[in-house]
Parts: sequence; structure tokens; C-alpha cells
Amino acid sequence: MNQMVANIISAMVKDPRFSEAIKEKIGTAVDTADMEKQLEALQTQLRQAMGTKSRLERQMDTLDVTDPYYDRKILDLQYRFDE
Repeated sequence: MNQMVANIISAMVKDPRFSEAIKEKIGTAVDTADMEKQLEALQTQLRQAMGTKSRLERQMDTLDVTDPYYDRKILDLQYRFDE
């Protein structure tokens, strides 16, 4: 198996297209700007979701259990919280 792998690698290295592709890749800098923007947007979404979660938790905690619509309100808040 090792010999087969060595033969394949040797054949690839002898191919001029392989060496050109390697030179091209080595000369290319990795641009992470798009990934950083995407990360920033996702972090913003996470902060917003966590804020919404906290707000819903507070609303659930402050519901009046004697309210005639308590069950309906808690179900609505629980549904929104789960979403």
C-alpha cells in the first residue's frame, strides 16, 4: 500500500500542472475578511437572541397566576421562548 501511495505522489510531482498549482496556492494569501464579517453578524444575532430569551424569561416570571388568561399567556410566551 505504501509503495502505491509513493508511486501516485511521484507521478503527481512529475506533472508540471501539479507544480504550477502548488506555486499558485503558496502565493495566495488567505482572505478572512468575509469570514470575520460573517462571524460578527452571527455574534450580533446571538446577542439579540439572548436578549430576547432573557426578556421572555422575565415576562414569564412576572405573570400573575390569578390572571384569568394566565394559561393562554404562559403558553404563548413558552412557544415564543422555544422558537
